[in-house]
Amino acid sequence: MKQIIDYLSALPKIKEKYVLSSNDKIILEDNFLNSSFDKFLELNNITNVTSNIYYKIYIQENFNKSYRRYYKKYQDHLYESIVQSYSASDLMKKIYELSPNIHISKIRYVNNEDITEFSFNIDKKDDLNNIFTDKVISLLHLYNYYLKERTIIKDENNNESYNIVIEPYKPKNITNKIYNECNGIIYHITSKEIYVNNIKNKEIKPKWKRNDTYRDGRIFFIANNNEKEVQKQLQSIGNLKQISDPIVLKIDLNEYRNKLRFRIDSSAFGYDAYFTEEPIPDFCITCLDLNTWKEIIPKQYENN
Repeated sequence: MKQIIDYLSALPKIKEKYVLSSNDKIILEDNFLNSSFDKFLELNNITNVTSNIYYKIYIQENFNKSYRRYYKKYQDHLYESIVQSYSASDLMKKIYELSPNIHISKIRYVNNEDITEFSFNIDKKDDLNNIFTDKVISLLHLYNYYLKERTIIKDENNNESYNIVIEPYKPKNITNKIYNECNGIIYHITSKEIYVNNIKNKEIKPKWKRNDTYRDGRIFFIANNNEKEVQKQLQSIGNLKQISDPIVLKIDLNEYRNKLRFRIDSSAFGYDAYFTEEPIPDFCITCLDLNTWKEIIPKQYENN
């Protein structure tokens, strides 16, 4: 009996919906720029997910040059025209200039990068609406930053103030470093439950964040040629985030024919942390035990 993949070579190369046989159809999103693997599974009523379905049907058909469904076009659509954010220190100076009557103190930059997350305090009496005027909001847009969070803090004298955290949308692009210096090997920590329910035979998806404003979806990784250092950093992250039943996903980007884009995680100090805004398929992944660093067979999780 023929499998679905056996029909692919005979597919017509002018439409985006393909008839495989009288009983089988593979349906793709009309606009591939808005496509996703979950939507593909839903459209085709697929519940038994395999790597063949993901790579040999979804990936190869969804991004097929013969049908003018280019991955590069998908990337350009994803990133639009936003190339990068700009200097954090220059932005802070402009905010200060536009807020002469606001008491700004304790300006802190996460790292020495020009494009980085930074924070500052303002007195509670200075209402947030007074600092985040239309001009300041426009300035954030111009420099390509967003308000990540704002919290009330107390000093040793119990005086209250606001701590404001500003983060760049597009930190420094380090794609070449990931592929060349790190040989396309990156690491991600997650729980066994999340891996089994959301990633296994599918993909790691970028997570979107909603606080005071929308931030693009991201997946965060550690990348360093020293595996002991990687393990140490991932153990620290696992403890910090209190991840239950943690495992490490070792990702070999060389297994994926599309070149992803990566940026520095400007909010992480002391970590070799980076992120991408693109999903990564499971066939690039090897599961490792966080403590022993030995490979774990995913089938071990099937009955857990």
